[in-house]
Amino acid sequence: RGGLWIVVSTIFFALTAVIIRHVSAEVDSFEIAFFRNLFGVLFMMPWLMSAGVMRMKTRRLGHYGLRALAATGAQLCWFTAVTIMPLADATALNFTSPLFAVIGAALILGETVGPRRIAAVIVGFLGAAIILRPGIEAFTPAATIVLAASLFQALAQLAARSLSSTESPNLIVLYLSLMMTPLTGIAASLVWV
Repeated sequence: RGGLWIVVSTIFFALTAVIIRHVSAEVDSFEIAFFRNLFGVLFMMPWLMSAGVMRMKTRRLGHYGLRALAATGAQLCWFTAVTIMPLADATALNFTSPLFAVIGAALILGETVGPRRIAAVIVGFLGAAIILRPGIEAFTPAATIVLAASLFQALAQLAARSLSSTESPNLIVLYLSLMMTPLTGIAASLVWV
């Protein structure tokens, strides 16, 4: 069942990238990010109305805030990268996010990383190096933005993993949307049309 959810989410993430690319001809990527989060909040409102505001009670607001900051960085970088570089290259480089997550799981969450995972991380970064075609002229600012998005995304995933030990998935998504909407709103205000 978990694998099915991953496949479905991957399809939606791919569709999101295509929509961002299409809409970015008329709307700045920061504005797109803001509206994505605003509609995320609206999408979560039926759950909140049925569950009640008391379900929002948490002792981990700081963790939610850290996750929202990391996720905002990831989203703004990713949405920008999708608008300025070939989508296939951006997507391929974005696959470094799980590699950063494995490193973070070991360093931040204290998880044991075995030899197979270490080998997979090394091979993954070698693949990213091939995509980047090492050399000053090939390593573009856009590629740097994608790598930053991947790093921020990994940090957000680690925070979500930590939160999931005590918090419900719906609450995690709701707080993320509630916090990211004003954060991306601030960024969007700089380029608002």
